[in-house]
Amino acid sequence: MKRNIWVVAHHQITEIKPVTFELLDMANRLAEQIDANVNTLLLGTSVASLSSQLIGLCDHVYIFEDPLLEEYHYETYQQIFIKMAEKYRPDILLVSSILRGTDCFPRLAAHFNAHYVAGCLDLSYDPSTKLLTYHKAVYEGRAILEGTFKLDRMAVIMTRPHVFTPSKEKRHKETKVSILEISLSPIEFLTRRVSSIKTVHISLGEALVVVAGGRGMQGAGGFKLLWELARRLHGAVGATKAAVDAGWCEHRFQIGQTGSLISPEIYIACGISGSIHHLAGIQGAKTVIAINEDPNAPIFKRSDYGIVGNVFEVIPELIQEIDSL
Repeated sequence: MKRNIWVVAHHQITEIKPVTFELLDMANRLAEQIDANVNTLLLGTSVASLSSQLIGLCDHVYIFEDPLLEEYHYETYQQIFIKMAEKYRPDILLVSSILRGTDCFPRLAAHFNAHYVAGCLDLSYDPSTKLLTYHKAVYEGRAILEGTFKLDRMAVIMTRPHVFTPSKEKRHKETKVSILEISLSPIEFLTRRVSSIKTVHISLGEALVVVAGGRGMQGAGGFKLLWELARRLHGAVGATKAAVDAGWCEHRFQIGQTGSLISPEIYIACGISGSIHHLAGIQGAKTVIAINEDPNAPIFKRSDYGIVGNVFEVIPELIQEIDSL
């Protein structure tokens, strides 16, 4: 009997987010090694039309639509995943750490006594030992932990975004699309959302470009310049702990040991000295560009490119160059 790998799709409005394709690529590579089907779970209030973007990339797309998914409650997701797992018995459940609902996955693993990995950086299978091997960052990114487990029970694996490089090979699977046949019961919910934050900004977790500021931005007004640069680069804005503590940015923009751990393609550090606390949050960044007046700032040791200069002179020139293109 074939095993089953399930991928939880991440989407926004009318598009499947790139992190979903990263997960599907990894799932397909594993499926070839362990003889498994790849299934994608698409959740939302009105998501059926998005299934066309997944055709050819997996064996089966399961669609679940329900008005209860209009607002996020972990109990809603908990019900969905528990009932799905009870009915379909997935061997591996892959989900990105930027998906809303991530707080229910540790509970899901505990409910089924499943293997659980958070912050997974890579995943491979050794057919000779029949072991899955994973790596994850520990100690604020200063070390990498390697672990192994057998597929003797379900595994719930949460991955870091933008750490997997999808293969260029195009897949042409015959994809079946079905409705996930489970029912939700509102009476089982214990909590109720009373307010929510509406934002049109790209989140730190999914952004391919992040522009971040520190003490060198000198105040909340300085961050307006960062928003201008990020908007032109279709990126997100981040901040150091010092900038957040000073009240220049909300905590949700904080990058570092007590903030977000990010893995963008490009990270632009503006007026950031480069404390260990902050560097722990950008371990996964592919290319780091630093702008700082101090040529001896620690951030330059982590940078691929460095600009020694005043951020209030350099950034407007960058914006002007981008606009001219």
